[in-house]
Amino acid sequence: MKTIIFCDEINYVTIHELIKNIEIINASEELIGHTYIRKIYFSTSGGLISAGNILIDYINNNTNFSFIFIATDQLISTGFEIFTKLNCSKKILQDTFGIIHAITKNKSEKENRCTIGNEHVQTHLTKTLETDIKNQINHYREIGIKETDIKKILSGEHIFINNEELLKIIENIRPSK
Repeated sequence: MKTIIFCDEINYVTIHELIKNIEIINASEELIGHTYIRKIYFSTSGGLISAGNILIDYINNNTNFSFIFIATDQLISTGFEIFTKLNCSKKILQDTFGIIHAITKNKSEKENRCTIGNEHVQTHLTKTLETDIKNQINHYREIGIKETDIKKILSGEHIFINNEELLKIIENIRPSK
């Protein structure tokens, strides 16, 4: 069995290390000509959405990805997004929970600093944000998040998802591979 344990914040460095470890295991198994049971134990308190998107893209576009992605302990914020958007085998360990953060309808302070005085860029970012929110809400509906919880998320509340609810969500997600 080959195992990777990821228990860290989601950022560019940690995602790069995770992908590098996946590729090392893939390369070593190609060399010996034998594939082992491969698992990634995944727990995170969240982090950068853009870094999480890199991992989602890497796994979902990698036709040779044959790891079982196992949620353990916590799937918070970006961690929840990653886990629910991956097209691979998934499992949730007992007592694992998730948290969905409130969706912000405002541009971040960083975006505001970058666009001061540039009306075209501000308009583009506002439209992009609106599209992102719609896409996120559609994703929540697709995986079975209750409408009452979606309303709470949109009104600024964070949603706690217990283990039983996570197991139901995972049943609504079927890998496309």
